[in-house]
Amino acid sequence: MSKILKISGICFLLGIIIIAVWWSYLYYKYSQYLPEHTVYVETDQRSYNLFFPENSSEKPLDIVVYFAGGSAGSDGAWLMPQQQIWEELAAKEGIIIAIPQGKIFFDNESAWQLNTDLNTMQDIKFIDAMLKDIRVKNEFEFGDVYGVGYSLGSMFSYEIACQMSETFSAIASFAGTMPVQPKACNPEQNISIMHIHGTDDPIIQYDESWQWKAWDSVGAMQDVASLIEYWIEKFNCANSDQTEIESTLHKTYFDCEQGAKVEHYALIDWDHEWPNNINGILTPLLIWQFLDQSRKRKTNE
Repeated sequence: MSKILKISGICFLLGIIIIAVWWSYLYYKYSQYLPEHTVYVETDQRSYNLFFPENSSEKPLDIVVYFAGGSAGSDGAWLMPQQQIWEELAAKEGIIIAIPQGKIFFDNESAWQLNTDLNTMQDIKFIDAMLKDIRVKNEFEFGDVYGVGYSLGSMFSYEIACQMSETFSAIASFAGTMPVQPKACNPEQNISIMHIHGTDDPIIQYDESWQWKAWDSVGAMQDVASLIEYWIEKFNCANSDQTEIESTLHKTYFDCEQGAKVEHYALIDWDHEWPNNINGILTPLLIWQFLDQSRKRKTNE
């Protein structure tokens, strides 16, 4: 019996060591290295990471705000997908990258507030405070602000489209959706929207509406076709075009009110994993091309 207990104890210790080593490896490989900054939103301390291009030109600097999925940074800041490529692009184009960290409030099921209303504006206030903090701490002329989201961050990017359209010029997101019945979505301005989604996504299913497990205040979430339809109706888009290249169906909706447009990439047989490229174009570059074409402010080029 003592021999069995000794072997069991050794196995248990080995298991702990393996888990610790594995966690250390993941932390070393995927943890965020960009400088961290803090802001206070009323009494809450919030954090964000920032990339600022060293050789910024005289033209206004655009800001790309990346909304993370999963824990959204509430358990520590993690790298964004293809971050090195994003940084190279930002250094070349003169783009600031801001990565806000989510935080769980109340009895929410996630670290980004979904189905925002007047009583749940804490994340919207945080993003506003973050942008003001960036502007105060860094001397530069403000360009356009864009949102990029992945998974849960994709869902929150639609909160941005609903609540901060006067600040953001466009959003682009992958593998998310929005509530079937938004409590408050009356944008002050129409902003351009790109949505990318895998048709075989097992987490945020392409063709199915679904319910949050324990988040009744959010309610049912839209399937992707309904999501796209929601925005083209809200923006009153008059025309559309569709092309299919390789395993990608690309739909564009244009002649929308206030110059907005809606683009959708359906990645055939793709899952929830962030794609490194779409039709041979690096995903950050494809997204930036869309965002750059959606700018509202003039630059001194």
